[in-house]
Amino acid sequence: DHAVTDGSLRSFFEECDSPQGLHIMNDTSTFGGFMNSFLTVIRDQYTKLPCLVVPFLSTGITRQLEGDKNSAGIKNVINDALYLRSLNETASMSIPIQPTISWPSKLWSKWLCAQPENIYHNSAIVSAMLESVTVPLRLRGSQIDLSSLSSKLNWRGNTPFSELSGIFPFKSAADFDTRLANLSAFSILNNSPEYSQLTRFEVSRGFTPSIKSAYDDWSSRQSLDGAFVSR
Repeated sequence: DHAVTDGSLRSFFEECDSPQGLHIMNDTSTFGGFMNSFLTVIRDQYTKLPCLVVPFLSTGITRQLEGDKNSAGIKNVINDALYLRSLNETASMSIPIQPTISWPSKLWSKWLCAQPENIYHNSAIVSAMLESVTVPLRLRGSQIDLSSLSSKLNWRGNTPFSELSGIFPFKSAADFDTRLANLSAFSILNNSPEYSQLTRFEVSRGFTPSIKSAYDDWSSRQSLDGAFVSR
């Protein structure tokens, strides 16, 4: 990790006039330990550099773990927990992604020709949603950068974790109520009345005026715990 930060990464930052920050995606089961060390070094050398991290969690938490103290599932769960704990200190904002097995069933509609067990199909869905939600970070003249996005989502200062939700592909206004899928929360929480939001950052693309009106109506009906919506 020191070789990377002292070599390639340092050269990269030297070529940038004003870097927004780092956007990192990694799976926790394979690269959790390495990324923990990497981000620790980054935080020591670039104290104020914003870091947006998207960890892909293991399938260990979705399995039955009782009675098997040596199972790989328990090791993966502990690895996930340790990595998420470290992100609380090293990342400006983290968006954990649950394994496919825990994604809500409403994601797999007739409009989406994808196989849940196919890693290439799954990565395409996540990539499409992440690419959409980070569009404002890449637009010329945008008032949103990585630092302000993290600040908006973590406006209380003690909630450096967010969730990724989206509709893919979008077909009609009815999708707002029926096909909005959360890839970060467990399925048992997606329909829980006790599950609440502190704030939202919404990104929409290609909406017609009528769809935009339906979207505004849907958004106004979503409850927030004393927070705000940013678009």
